Amino acid sequence: MAILGKKVALFINIENLIYKEIIWKICNEFEDDLEVFQCNEKSNSLLHLGMNVKANYDDFDYIVIINPLKKSTTELKSVLLQRQLYYLQNILGSREQLEKSLKLLENSRIEGMLVPYVDYIKAHNMGHYDNWQDYYSDIKEIADKNDIRIVLSRDKSPVISEDGFAIIKTEAIRGIETVRCGDLDAQGIFYLMSIYMQNKGFLPAYIMKEDLLINNQYGYEAFNENKLQCFPPIMQLESEIYYDFGDGFEVSKVKKIKYILKIGKKEELSFKIKVPQNIKYIRFDPCEKFMCVCSGISVNDTHIEVNNLNGIHFGNEDLFLTKDPQYLFLTKDPQYILSGDFSDIKELEIRVENLSIFWSENGLKEDMDRIFEEKEELVKAVQHLTNAYGKLEMSAQKREKDLIYERKQLEEEKIELELRIANELEKNEKLELELTQIKNSRSWRIITKLRKMKNRIIRKKA
Repeated sequence: MAILGKKVALFINIENLIYKEIIWKICNEFEDDLEVFQCNEKSNSLLHLGMNVKANYDDFDYIVIINPLKKSTTELKSVLLQRQLYYLQNILGSREQLEKSLKLLENSRIEGMLVPYVDYIKAHNMGHYDNWQDYYSDIKEIADKNDIRIVLSRDKSPVISEDGFAIIKTEAIRGIETVRCGDLDAQGIFYLMSIYMQNKGFLPAYIMKEDLLINNQYGYEAFNENKLQCFPPIMQLESEIYYDFGDGFEVSKVKKIKYILKIGKKEELSFKIKVPQNIKYIRFDPCEKFMCVCSGISVNDTHIEVNNLNGIHFGNEDLFLTKDPQYLFLTKDPQYILSGDFSDIKELEIRVENLSIFWSENGLKEDMDRIFEEKEELVKAVQHLTNAYGKLEMSAQKREKDLIYERKQLEEEKIELELRIANELEKNEKLELELTQIKNSRSWRIITKLRKMKNRIIRKKA
């Protein structure tokens, strides 16, 4: 059984399905196209993707997963059924639709999972995303322990399969069973799958059937000729503005500007910022916690200059391979510095002709290969920085060794001096004791009296 020449399986857990017979009947229509594995309970097995099915995900090219999360206690059964049917229709509406979904994944370099978009009837159980607060610490600990280099925020959940419905490209999660994570429940596994595939350079994407788009917030603009829309992955990012009034940038008074950016796409953006009186410099961080490329950055005032602080500039582009970008950045905190005469300016508009971010270091590889081929200056700059850093590190290590040796010498000299002082003190104590003993002796008293008598005789003679 195959679709597009690919091995495809359906993993379904009926434990939390509403009206199991209805949904199971729909799934049975695909028995000629999919290998179907059913169970009625969850598990913590990563090979089984959180279900107690008798199959491993890595035996297939694609997995259609139906593993509903715990039933909501605040919604009617009819609403729950409507939502589950809505999700099911988006991933298994028909064989033709499933084939188109698989084509989207097959032809895409970055999409690793297709999930239904939040249902247009607004019946989505937001509690599943609110639960991220309960999972954040454990997932972050797992990410740190397994070198999963994805920026996580306690306030923003990763995109996971909506209520346990998704189509997964197994290439995107290959090796996940090696992750050291202890016992995770099904929802924890969904979170782990999301960040694991992102670390490999793959992203979740939303899909929606044409006839389900009506009244959805995307409206008719989401239609395409395939009657199936794969929405580009988007993220809400933050730029930060810092002001320097002469005593350095005041970190406590940072201004944040939120904006939406499509992952892997170049976007034209503009940011309007207030300019306080008596300002000396302004620092502009275009995208916190992400590596990025900026080009064509400018402001709407000729008296103001823009210079990148921690990025590499070549041609018209600034590359920030750091998560603190300030132009072309080898950092995750990119930063620009705005300088000039601000005296008559009350508001500035910062324009960026093209801004794009990289999701992860692993996902950056293909783009960086292309950049290295086109921009030899960047390679030389990186090599120069690497060599300079290596020399500084070697110099620091040598200086540290010298300091350790000098400290050891001083400590040895100190100990030797302390011993000499202790010996001298001991000698003095012995001499004082001997002197006291002599003075208290009978012979010393007799000698003392004789000396006194002698002195009297000498004085009389004189």
